[in-house]
Amino acid sequence: MTHAAASLDQNARSLAIAPQPPTWMDQLQRVLIDLSGLSDLVRAEATYWFVRPLLYGVLLVGLTIVGLNTLYIEKGEAFGARPLSDYLGLLLWGLSADVASRSLSGLQEQRE
Repeated sequence: MTHAAASLDQNARSLAIAPQPPTWMDQLQRVLIDLSGLSDLVRAEATYWFVRPLLYGVLLVGLTIVGLNTLYIEKGEAFGARPLSDYLGLLLWGLSADVASRSLSGLQEQRE
Protein backbone atom coordinates (compact mmCIF):
# COMPACT_ATOMS: atom_id res chain seq x y z
CA MET A 1 0.00 0.00 0.00
CA THR A 2 1.40 3.37 -0.91
CA HIS A 3 1.87 6.17 1.53
CA ALA A 4 -0.92 8.25 -0.11
CA ALA A 5 -3.39 5.37 0.06
CA ALA A 6 -2.56 4.70 3.70
CA SER A 7 -2.97 8.38 4.51
CA LEU A 8 -6.31 8.51 2.68
CA ASP A 9 -7.52 5.41 4.53
CA GLN A 10 -6.47 6.89 7.88
CA ASN A 11 -8.27 10.17 7.10
CA ALA A 12 -11.43 8.31 6.10
CA ARG A 13 -11.42 6.39 9.40
CA SER A 14 -10.89 9.53 11.45
CA LEU A 15 -13.76 11.35 9.68
CA ALA A 16 -16.20 8.44 9.92
CA ILE A 17 -19.08 9.18 12.29
CA ALA A 18 -19.71 6.45 14.78
CA PRO A 19 -23.35 5.34 14.76
CA GLN A 20 -25.30 6.39 17.84
CA PRO A 21 -26.96 3.59 19.77
CA PRO A 22 -30.73 3.81 19.56
CA THR A 23 -32.45 5.48 22.48
CA TRP A 24 -35.12 3.72 24.52
CA MET A 25 -37.76 5.80 22.71
CA ASP A 26 -36.49 4.61 19.31
CA GLN A 27 -36.51 1.02 20.53
CA LEU A 28 -40.05 1.37 21.90
CA GLN A 29 -41.24 2.88 18.64
CA ARG A 30 -39.63 0.05 16.65
CA VAL A 31 -41.26 -2.58 18.91
CA LEU A 32 -44.70 -0.98 18.54
CA ILE A 33 -44.31 -0.83 14.76
CA ASP A 34 -43.30 -4.48 14.66
CA LEU A 35 -46.19 -5.48 16.94
CA SER A 36 -48.74 -3.66 14.84
CA GLY A 37 -47.63 -5.51 11.73
CA LEU A 38 -48.63 -2.62 9.53
CA SER A 39 -46.58 -1.55 6.59
CA ASP A 40 -45.48 2.02 6.00
CA LEU A 41 -48.11 2.38 3.28
CA VAL A 42 -50.95 1.35 5.59
CA ARG A 43 -49.79 3.76 8.29
CA ALA A 44 -49.49 6.57 5.75
CA GLU A 45 -53.00 5.91 4.45
CA ALA A 46 -54.39 5.76 7.97
CA THR A 47 -52.76 9.07 8.77
CA TYR A 48 -54.17 10.57 5.59
CA TRP A 49 -57.71 9.33 6.20
CA PHE A 50 -57.87 10.14 9.93
CA VAL A 51 -55.66 13.16 10.45
CA ARG A 52 -57.02 15.22 7.54
CA PRO A 53 -60.67 15.05 8.66
CA LEU A 54 -59.61 15.65 12.25
CA LEU A 55 -57.68 18.78 11.25
CA TYR A 56 -60.63 19.95 9.16
CA GLY A 57 -62.95 19.58 12.14
CA VAL A 58 -60.56 21.35 14.50
CA LEU A 59 -60.16 24.17 11.98
CA LEU A 60 -63.92 24.50 11.53
CA VAL A 61 -64.62 24.53 15.26
CA GLY A 62 -61.71 26.89 15.94
CA LEU A 63 -62.79 29.39 13.30
CA THR A 64 -66.36 29.25 14.52
CA ILE A 65 -65.39 29.86 18.14
CA VAL A 66 -62.99 32.69 17.29
CA GLY A 67 -65.46 34.35 14.94
CA LEU A 68 -68.44 34.11 17.26
CA ASN A 69 -66.40 35.29 20.23
CA THR A 70 -64.85 38.22 18.39
CA LEU A 71 -67.90 39.42 16.52
CA TYR A 72 -70.85 38.58 18.75
CA ILE A 73 -69.86 37.77 22.32
CA GLU A 74 -67.24 40.47 22.93
CA LYS A 75 -69.19 43.14 21.07
CA GLY A 76 -72.49 41.90 22.41
CA GLU A 77 -75.20 44.49 22.05
CA ALA A 78 -72.94 46.92 20.21
CA PHE A 79 -72.59 44.76 17.08
CA GLY A 80 -73.63 46.85 14.12
CA ALA A 81 -73.12 50.16 15.92
CA ARG A 82 -70.10 50.74 13.70
CA PRO A 83 -71.38 49.04 10.57
CA LEU A 84 -68.30 49.40 8.40
CA SER A 85 -65.81 47.79 10.78
CA ASP A 86 -68.27 45.23 12.18
CA TYR A 87 -69.47 43.93 8.83
CA LEU A 88 -65.99 44.12 7.33
CA GLY A 89 -64.77 41.91 10.19
CA LEU A 90 -67.64 39.51 9.53
CA LEU A 91 -66.77 39.41 5.82
CA LEU A 92 -63.08 38.78 6.52
CA TRP A 93 -63.96 36.04 8.99
CA GLY A 94 -66.09 34.32 6.35
CA LEU A 95 -63.39 34.68 3.71
CA SER A 96 -60.75 33.18 6.00
CA ALA A 97 -63.01 30.19 6.66
CA ASP A 98 -63.53 29.77 2.91
CA VAL A 99 -59.80 29.98 2.19
CA ALA A 100 -59.05 27.43 4.91
CA SER A 101 -61.70 25.08 3.52
CA ARG A 102 -60.37 25.38 -0.02
CA SER A 103 -56.81 24.79 1.20
CA LEU A 104 -57.83 21.54 2.86
CA SER A 105 -59.79 20.49 -0.21
CA GLY A 106 -56.75 21.30 -2.35
CA LEU A 107 -54.66 18.89 -0.31
CA GLN A 108 -56.90 16.04 -1.37
CA GLU A 109 -56.78 17.06 -5.05
CA GLN A 110 -52.97 17.21 -4.98
CA ARG A 111 -52.80 13.71 -3.51
CA GLU A 112 -54.88 12.08 -6.26
